[in-house]
Amino acid sequence: MNNKLFQWFYNMPKLTNKNDKDYIAKISLNIAVSLFLFNLVAVLISFFIVTTTENYELSFNVLAGALLIFTVYIVGGYSIYAKRKINRVVTHDNTHIVKNSFTSAVYITLIIYLLNSLTNALSFHTSLISELKNPMSYIIPTVIGIIYGVLMALITWYRNK
Repeated sequence: MNNKLFQWFYNMPKLTNKNDKDYIAKISLNIAVSLFLFNLVAVLISFFIVTTTENYELSFNVLAGALLIFTVYIVGGYSIYAKRKINRVVTHDNTHIVKNSFTSAVYITLIIYLLNSLTNALSFHTSLISELKNPMSYIIPTVIGIIYGVLMALITWYRNK
């Protein structure tokens, strides 16, 4: 994982100290390895669900939900721990927190909406346009996006506290 991407995603300060940069590099490497291992386990679980039940939508929802929970809680908590260990104080106003959380929520909603529609179109042999118009194709991702945005705002607010 790129250090700048890690710092941008978790609103970490720009580091000038060499030891802090090395520590952030270590943290981002730990997170990259953890994400790889967790993705491998999540894919195996979703593959098991597909082969036993042939329910592609359930498999996708389990996979997306597991990755969402992992990203928000585990990686977010680890970055909070790292930030406190570095002892950097970053003050952001509430509009910055809300703007970043809203942007993250919109991105995750669009990604889940498009992937869910594509998965349904491929698994049920329907047209992609009809799946994009299906109300459940955009209601579920919107709810997931709202939950994700609220959780990201709470984590960012707590981290900046």
